[in-house]
Amino acid sequence: MNEQFPETFKFKGFWPAFIIMSLFVSLWVFIAITVPMQGGGLGGIIFCLGVAALLSLIVWIFLVGKSDIVIDENSITRVFLGKRLQSMAWTDVERIVVFPMRAPGMSRAMTSYNIIPSASSGKVNFPRKIYFGDQKTDLTDLIKVMNFFIARHNITVEHKSDGRTTVTNSL
Repeated sequence: MNEQFPETFKFKGFWPAFIIMSLFVSLWVFIAITVPMQGGGLGGIIFCLGVAALLSLIVWIFLVGKSDIVIDENSITRVFLGKRLQSMAWTDVERIVVFPMRAPGMSRAMTSYNIIPSASSGKVNFPRKIYFGDQKTDLTDLIKVMNFFIARHNITVEHKSDGRTTVTNSL
């Protein structure tokens, strides 16, 4: 393989969705600030801040799931604005699980990928696994590079579909 590493892979639709979700969280924080000015009680403030906190968690999960993936000789990493959100050394990858997923409103089933670390990796990161899907994004180049490292590090790949698991050595 004649690739130059590190190589970065971006997911389509990240920025518009991230901005809209962040504005929605900001709206709830703004409402929590204005509730006391309108004569609202502590319950209204707590409710608004609770909704903002829950939405912030959803935004974080989205951010981690759709942020850029950087692959180099040593690891696979999730990056947002140059800051590492999540990283896993290739030597710490136990297996990769591939499965179809269909969500409401999706025109087709998407393929999801979970990169699972070995239990003996000794690292406590949250979330432990690195996950991504092919919704709206062509992952051909990413899969090609990952297959290179799967072969190099002898990583097990499990394809799950219709209640069956098939073990292979490529995505």
